[in-house]
Amino acid sequence: MDTPLLWHIPLSHFNEKVRWTLDYKRIPHRRQVLGADYLIRAWRATGRGTLPILFLDGRAIGDSTHIIAALEERYPEPPLYPGDAAALHRALALEDYFDEQLGPALRAAIVTPLFRHDPDLALRVLTTGMPDKAYQTLRPLVRIFPAFYRFRHKISDSKLEAERAIVNAALDRIEQERQGRAYLVGDAFTVADAAAATRDPVPAARRAAAVSAGLPRHAATASGHAVDGRRLPAASRPLRGSPATVGCRVDAAASV
Repeated sequence: MDTPLLWHIPLSHFNEKVRWTLDYKRIPHRRQVLGADYLIRAWRATGRGTLPILFLDGRAIGDSTHIIAALEERYPEPPLYPGDAAALHRALALEDYFDEQLGPALRAAIVTPLFRHDPDLALRVLTTGMPDKAYQTLRPLVRIFPAFYRFRHKISDSKLEAERAIVNAALDRIEQERQGRAYLVGDAFTVADAAAATRDPVPAARRAAAVSAGLPRHAATASGHAVDGRRLPAASRPLRGSPATVGCRVDAAASV
């Protein structure tokens, strides 16, 4: 059986959610960071221009939610899906909320001011951790790239305050859902915690962007640290093993 291969980019909460899942389940796998041509490569693999993509048992699986579902079926222990039907329904609903509401709003709240004030910095932030040629490839397009990115992710300058409000509301919801517990659903780490805790995988880039974005410290705080005097669930504090610990091999990054 082939070792699972993850195509990913570093600065993406959807990609980070899958990385956490692979590490949490301690699944030996390979990782390959794609470059500026990832849209084309992803589309060829799955028919969608999005990452992450996991190659598992001869299949190319896109969308972090679908990937986690496939991993739960193939590697059921330790589980991310609760065994109780009601708890499972709640965990999946929270995963969907954080993926579809918090994730896009946080992305928009960070990149909107960056594009407005310093498109080149925005480009550097978005290519964080990609192969060296990624920034150089996109740099000549810096005048048109913001328009393309906004169109692709449905981002508008006029919605900036609304996006910030969504981020704040999602952080409030985390506290409400926890009800003082360490985890969002029950007494164990679930897919809901993975979705909430991985909203930003690169704290350094996040802090830099958040300063420009004028966000509260929500967006400038690494997962698991204080947020306006509050803390995210214990599950969002570091739990991942090193690649060596979980049997992960990081392949050479793509050159573009």
